[in-house]
Amino acid sequence: MQPQSSGWESQALNYEVEKRRASMGDARSAGGWRDWAMFAAVLMLLSGGFTLLDGVSALLKDEVLVNHQGQVVVFDLTAWGWTHVIVGALVILAGIAVTRGHLWGRIIGVIMASLDALIQFAFLPVQPVWSVIVIAMNVAIILALTVHGRDIA
Repeated sequence: MQPQSSGWESQALNYEVEKRRASMGDARSAGGWRDWAMFAAVLMLLSGGFTLLDGVSALLKDEVLVNHQGQVVVFDLTAWGWTHVIVGALVILAGIAVTRGHLWGRIIGVIMASLDALIQFAFLPVQPVWSVIVIAMNVAIILALTVHGRDIA
């Protein structure tokens, strides 16, 4: 025959179990996805800022001369500049939404990071090293925003 415990002992035991579980940093707890979401938000703010500055620089220097197989080709970067400015601003806004815990910010963040990666890929001939850095940041953003999707859904 097992001894019966009183109600307060059971409550104290449950409290201790919950306290230990919280202190161990359970990966499925809310803290796990918040860390990833905050990481993604900071990367989104950086990537969006870089893309915005990239667009502003393309608007300020809107013609680029490229020597291709002995021929000089002139590129007008005005349209690309405005595209970068708009996408960069949207990525920054989505990053702010992610810091506030909005699910729509995460969804827009994945869409905008994907779009920004494609735009940077198209911009590779103009600024290859910079574009590769921003593409890598966008991949990290997509990973961070999607890795713990079930935890907040």
